[in-house]
Amino acid sequence: MPGAEAAEMSHDPRRPSGAPSRATIRTIWGVGADAAVVLYTLVLGAIAIPMAFIQPKVADWLGVLWCRLIIWTSGVHVESVGKENLANAESCVLVANHQSYFDIFGLVSVLGEPPRFVTKKELQRIPVFGQALRALGQIIIDRADPQGAKHAIDAAARALPGGVKVCFFAEGTRSPDGRIGSFKKGAAALALQTGLPLVPVSISGTRKLMPKGSFVIRPGGRIRIVFGKPIVTHGVPFEERDALTVQLRDFIVREFDPSL
Repeated sequence: MPGAEAAEMSHDPRRPSGAPSRATIRTIWGVGADAAVVLYTLVLGAIAIPMAFIQPKVADWLGVLWCRLIIWTSGVHVESVGKENLANAESCVLVANHQSYFDIFGLVSVLGEPPRFVTKKELQRIPVFGQALRALGQIIIDRADPQGAKHAIDAAARALPGGVKVCFFAEGTRSPDGRIGSFKKGAAALALQTGLPLVPVSISGTRKLMPKGSFVIRPGGRIRIVFGKPIVTHGVPFEERDALTVQLRDFIVREFDPSL
């Protein structure tokens, strides 16, 4: 009988009768990981907000702990290549592609310190997380107001303390299809204004964990993060902004692994 034949073909002899499928287990794991992320955010965020004013280094450490807990809970392996390129770039502008929220978790986990991210103002609406963003000195911009965003970045450039890394996701938003989009020029502009070196960062594998439009973690998998060599900007004329942006994107596209 066709029905019986189909049922027999769909049965996995390695799985006991009535046991959940691998897909079901991963879904349950993902929902559980989502719940854990909410818990981590509420607990650690509530501590980090006051600590940002009292002991900023403790607040930064809590940010790293938050990211590493999410990576661990999600069963993700993070591989980094070229981190030694940051040895002589204590203060720099990191420029990365953007596939998923896991770009942040993976990058901070590898760096061992949270950079100052340039982030959209909509994230301020998330309870606790939004307050933590402001308290921790993240650079918040309104993407609908390019002139206002430029002023915010200019103000951040003037206020940056020494030894701080700033991170731009140069596409301005997460990729909807996994392809690397065009890059905005704000990162190169900030680097030229401050004289800080630019460091391209290519991130692969994060979209499969949580693509744009999804809020359920798909656990397991691998993230690969490749750091390029610092690009000197001190003494470089501002007119080179476009050429620098192309150079950054070329490296990121070349090191990007779409198979992950």
